[in-house]
Amino acid sequence: MYEFIQMFASNRFLVFIVALLIFAVFWLYRYTMIKRIFTAQALKRNGTIKRMIKGHMLSFTYDAHYYILVHYPGSRYKTPSTHVETRITTATDHCIEISSESLISEIGKKLGSKDIEVGYRDFDDQFIIKSDNEYFATSLLTYSVQDKLLKLRRLKPKITIKNNTLIVNVPRVLKKEEDYDLLIETAFTLVNRLQNR
Repeated sequence: MYEFIQMFASNRFLVFIVALLIFAVFWLYRYTMIKRIFTAQALKRNGTIKRMIKGHMLSFTYDAHYYILVHYPGSRYKTPSTHVETRITTATDHCIEISSESLISEIGKKLGSKDIEVGYRDFDDQFIIKSDNEYFATSLLTYSVQDKLLKLRRLKPKITIKNNTLIVNVPRVLKKEEDYDLLIETAFTLVNRLQNR
C-alpha cells in the first residue's frame, strides 16, 4: 500500500511538472509573438515600445497626433483587450460610443431601446451607436469610417470618444499584424474625420 501511495504521489508531481512546462512554453510563445508584432509596428510607425507588467505599450506620432497602442492579456476580473488611444486636438464637447451589435443589445432594441442610425442598413444592423448629439454621430460616420468599422467588426470593436480622447478597443489580444494595422488605421480614419468636420 505504501508503494502505491508513493507511486501515485510521484505521478502527480510529474503531471504537475509537465503542466507547468506546457504553460511556460505557451506563455513564452505568446510573449515572443506579441513582442515580434509590436517590434514590427514600432519599426513601421517609428514608435517606441515599453514593456509593462502585463503587456506591451507602443507609442508613436502620426499626423501630429500622439497614439498609444496597448495590449492587456486579461486577468481573473478583466477581459483581455487591445486598444489604440489618442487625444483629439480639435476640441469637441460631444461623446459617442459605437459598439458591435450583441445578443443583449438586439434584445434591447426589440424591447424599445433606441440607438442612432446612420441610414445604411449593413452598418446599422452591425453596430449600436449612442451619443449625446445625433448630428455629431451621423456626421462622424461617413462611408469611409463605416467601411473601416465594418472591416473591424469581426473583432467586436468598441469606439469611444469622450473628453477629447478617442479609444478604439477590441476585447482580445490580437495575434496577427494585419489586425493591428486595421485597428490603428481605423483610429487614423476617425481622427482624420474629426479634424475635417
